[in-house]
Amino acid sequence: MLEFKAGTISIEYCRRYCYNLGYKYLGVQYASQCFCGNKYGRYGKGAAHTCSMACNGKKDEICGGVWRNNVYATGREAEEFHSIGCYHDKAVRDLPFLSKSGAITLNNCRLECASYGFLYFGVQNSNLCFCGNKYGRYGKAADGACNKQCIGNKEQTCGGYFLNSIYPTNVEA
Repeated sequence: MLEFKAGTISIEYCRRYCYNLGYKYLGVQYASQCFCGNKYGRYGKGAAHTCSMACNGKKDEICGGVWRNNVYATGREAEEFHSIGCYHDKAVRDLPFLSKSGAITLNNCRLECASYGFLYFGVQNSNLCFCGNKYGRYGKAADGACNKQCIGNKEQTCGGYFLNSIYPTNVEA
């Protein structure tokens, strides 16, 4: 499990949190901890009686134990990316929030933008990740124009020079 959040939780709260970040699984632990990931079971299955703490956000639910996760599926399958299209950009950005630069991939850009609650993400010039709730103010470009390889995953394309490949973050309302 990778992502972590502590506080007043329930299984549904943790499921929604992990789902919106793009993860397939959630683990609830120690009554108040939520973990997210795409794999689980590194340390093997624990005895059922060691996962018996009531969730602090919903006392009729069980949220793991000491160093023990109750693991559930979020309902999200393996990531598939369906581009909305290739869109022009300018110095006053179409997607206003620059979330990352460097060795980006479609997934880490999507996760970053989803974690802030944005509806869309755009990858640009092979190394930039932008987030926003609307897109297209400078018009659509030819889809083939967004053809630069992502620095973080050479099998993916990440826009072009002042060209965003736009995708939905799939944030669940």
